[in-house]
Amino acid sequence: MSRQGPCSNNKLTGCQGIISQRGNIICDACVEIRKNITKSRRDQDVDELVQKNIELEKELTCLYQQHNEILKNTSQTELELKSQLIKIQENCDEKLSEQQLQIKLLEIKNKEAEDTSAKLLIDNNSLRDELNKKLLELKKEKNDNSKQVIYNAQMEKEKYRLSEILTKSRIDNQNLIKERETYEMTHSQLKIDNQKINLDNNRLKEANIKLLDQNEDLVKENAMLSKMNEDHIPKPTKKIQKK
Repeated sequence: MSRQGPCSNNKLTGCQGIISQRGNIICDACVEIRKNITKSRRDQDVDELVQKNIELEKELTCLYQQHNEILKNTSQTELELKSQLIKIQENCDEKLSEQQLQIKLLEIKNKEAEDTSAKLLIDNNSLRDELNKKLLELKKEKNDNSKQVIYNAQMEKEKYRLSEILTKSRIDNQNLIKERETYEMTHSQLKIDNQKINLDNNRLKEANIKLLDQNEDLVKENAMLSKMNEDHIPKPTKKIQKK
């Protein structure tokens, strides 16, 4: 016996269908709609899977091509590396031969250097002997030089003493020159004063002569006055003018 009732999609989609089969909660129309929706979803999923498969095949093809290109490039790289390795080996052989030649040259130069060192050693010994002789001579000269140094020191002292005497003599000479200048100035002044005194003496002599003349005149006048006094005769007297 079937149960009849409203479809459960009544509230969702507003379906007015009636449930006709037992065990369903939706009507036959909704069941068909669900089946169609499920089928369309499954078809869509299959299409998507097919499309993804096509894309994966394309990616696989690209990866295969890239792998082939990598293998090709790898083979070319191996060839280039082999050629470079051959060139490097050749360069190494050339450099090795050059280094061996340089080693031989260095050995020859080392032998020449050893010979030169032996000669220099002999020359060094001879020079050492000569230097020892020179040192002995220098020591002898040093002893002589020490005597010369003592003599030079004495000469320096004597030179210093003579310098002091010379300095003192110069100072004394300068003092004498100053005294001579002072004496000459004093002598000149005294000479001038003496000339002035001579002039004054000449003037005094002239004045003395005049005074003597006047004195004689006065004596004569006194004699005349005495005579007149004796005679009691006054006589006029002549005044003598002083010159």
